[in-house]
This record gives sequence, structure tokens and C-alpha cells, in this order.
Amino acid sequence: MIHNNIKVLRIKNNFTQEEMAEASNCSQNTWSLIETGKTPLVHIDRIIKIAKILNCHPLELFEGTELSIKAYNEYQNSSLKSL
Repeated sequence: MIHNNIKVLRIKNNFTQEEMAEASNCSQNTWSLIETGKTPLVHIDRIIKIAKILNCHPLELFEGTELSIKAYNEYQNSSLKSL
């Protein structure tokens, strides 16, 4: 799931939840809800912002999810290639 990927990448980048919350302009509680999957990431701008903070492409956040193939196909025809 995307929330697991976000948590793994956060830890890999040596960020705390507090640091991620501050960088993404949300509360630590909201960030915790993102990482546990209790709040959905439905806005592409938030996904892009999180990916930039984590120094990865937005599609990496979807790796291993049901959306990864669909997202990859949409990526091929979108402006996300320039990120």
C-alpha cells in the first residue's frame, strides 16, 4: 500500500514523522494518519509534494500497489515525466 511505501521511504531518508509533517505542511497527527493509511491521499499535489520531500518520483510511492500498473500507463501519457 502507498502508506507503507511512504513510511519506508521516510525512514530510508532518515526523516522523523515530525519533520515530514512540517515539510508537507500538516500536523504530526495527520502525518501519522497518512502513514497508517487512515487518511487517503487523493490529491495529486500532495502526492507530488511528498515524493519531492522523499526525493523520489511520485510513481515510486505506488510501487507494489494495485494502482502501480495503471499509474505507470497514465504516466506514459502525462506531464509527470518532467518531474
